[in-house]
Amino acid sequence: LTQDVQRGYTVAMLIPKSAESNGRYLAYIRSLPCEKCGSVPPCEAHHQPAIGHGSMGSKCSDYRAIPLCSSCHHILHTVGRHTFWSSRNVEETIFRLQVGFFFCDL
Repeated sequence: LTQDVQRGYTVAMLIPKSAESNGRYLAYIRSLPCEKCGSVPPCEAHHQPAIGHGSMGSKCSDYRAIPLCSSCHHILHTVGRHTFWSSRNVEETIFRLQVGFFFCDL
């Protein structure tokens, strides 16, 4: 477990660092509504690099994907991820999506 002191919540790392690609997880992400505007599925899977990571041309783990409609996905790549997510904690969103995937069968 890691703790985010500024926000006061605890985040469990559900994904092994070696896990990079998972088609089943991406299908789950694409079946969800857009995280920005709420439009109905299917959505595109936007791969959100971790803070301080990612470079042009490199794709992060599928487990950091976020569902976005094609319009919002285009806007994100036009304005940049920091501007696009300025009003939302994207790390909490990614964690919530992971929990939903791994515990939906319980």
